[in-house]
Amino acid sequence: MTDTNGPRPGEPQAGGAAPQEPTRVIPAPVGPPPVGAAYPAAGVPPVATTGQPMPARRSAHGPLVAWVLGGVLVALLAGGVGFAGGFVVGHAVGSHNGDRSFSQLDNRRGPFGNGGNGGMGQWSNKGVRPDDGSGRRSGSQGGSGMNAFTSEDMTAYFVNVPANKLELWMWMESDRIFHPVFREFYAERDVVFEERRMRYESTPLGKFEEQFNAMFWEAHPYHWPVVGWPSDIPAISKAQADAFYATYYAPQNITAILVGDFKPADAGRLAEKYLGRIPRGKTAAPDVVTMEVPQLAEKRMDAEAETNPQVDILWHTVPFEHRDSYALELLAQILSTRTGRLYKGLVLGAQIATDASASQDSRKWAGLFEVSAEAREGHTPQEVEQGIYAELEKLKNAEVPAEELQKVKNNFAAAEF
Repeated sequence: MTDTNGPRPGEPQAGGAAPQEPTRVIPAPVGPPPVGAAYPAAGVPPVATTGQPMPARRSAHGPLVAWVLGGVLVALLAGGVGFAGGFVVGHAVGSHNGDRSFSQLDNRRGPFGNGGNGGMGQWSNKGVRPDDGSGRRSGSQGGSGMNAFTSEDMTAYFVNVPANKLELWMWMESDRIFHPVFREFYAERDVVFEERRMRYESTPLGKFEEQFNAMFWEAHPYHWPVVGWPSDIPAISKAQADAFYATYYAPQNITAILVGDFKPADAGRLAEKYLGRIPRGKTAAPDVVTMEVPQLAEKRMDAEAETNPQVDILWHTVPFEHRDSYALELLAQILSTRTGRLYKGLVLGAQIATDASASQDSRKWAGLFEVSAEAREGHTPQEVEQGIYAELEKLKNAEVPAEELQKVKNNFAAAEF
């Protein structure tokens, strides 16, 4: 597998031969290094006076109305029939915030979650949520699809709610954060550790992907695993988790989103009644101060694993909402899918790979662009790596035909439905 740090995909050229086993490389960047600290962070709507609606904005699906209630940003998008729809609550805290394993813990214990300080964010998603029977109650009242996820930047909880049970759900979610009751802390901590074993330690590539990520992000806290390092999880105490929860699961760090069949004015009154009653946290969430440093030389990781030979190449790119992030998403789609250039060039054309794809991951503070491919039997990762660079060179030297670009735009439009 290969990882590349460069300002734009296709510009770096890796040196040296790749071994027969999976390899990962980070060549030195060409041109000016990315200036992550200078890019704007994820966009936040202008804050309105508490309890007052912001000016409505129209999306492709209808008018978007937002309030700030006691610090909670509430966004409402009405449209649909029969159910209040997706109810999502997220916290602006992830594994980049510093205390690995805390977010994963609190993600299990609080209804409004946003990502895990390493393992702490993962914890909150999985189990140390207030044990009030709300999951069972939600199902008995027609709710479905209740789940959660944690990433480097956030944790989110989501559920589908019947339109006539919206007030019940507002009460349940707000009460879990307003009056939390945490039980079975140490048992749930063991569950997080077991998830770490399942996702990283018991898979052919999990351990290598974790170390590769830590090598790619040299300075930025993104080098921490979302679920935390093995030594992080057992070291967390309940007092530490309580302090983390009080800081990052406070209203000023929460965004609640409701989409579906409801009247915005009625939903707004319910949000003000239940979410607006939660007092603001006493401690502001600390900001990230350590940004990624410019990479001065190639980094390459060669790993031997019980899997098919493959190549992963990563470039440092731009964060969420940077204007170049949209072009990089288009580039990833041009390269990906069975009608994309990587599949046509490496799988169908040269027949040196069995699969190939690309993606742009725009995070809050910085981004990465990844190209991955699996070598066909009888071919080496070195051949695949050079084949990837050849396809990127074609993109650098010739414009993308209008019909190919339109196909990609159609794919993005279709993904909205």
